[in-house]
Amino acid sequence: MCSIQMRITRRSFSWRATNENAKRLLRQCFLKGVSMKEFTQDDLSAVAARLNSRLRETLDFDSWADRLKALLY
Repeated sequence: MCSIQMRITRRSFSWRATNENAKRLLRQCFLKGVSMKEFTQDDLSAVAARLNSRLRETLDFDSWADRLKALLY
C-alpha cells in the first residue's frame, strides 16, 4: 500500500490563478507561435508599461501606479 501526503494551501491556488491571468494578458500582446527574438527591449518595455498601467477592478478601477502615487504623495 502506498501512502501519499499532499499539502494544499491557499497559496498554491492563488499562484495558479496569478499565472493563468498573466498568461491571458500576455496572449493579448503576443500571438501564439511568435518568437520572442523578434521583439526589442523597447517593445517589451512598452508591453510591460501597458500591462502595469491597466485599470484593476480590485483597486476600484485605479491602476497600481495611481494608488502608489496617492500613498507616497
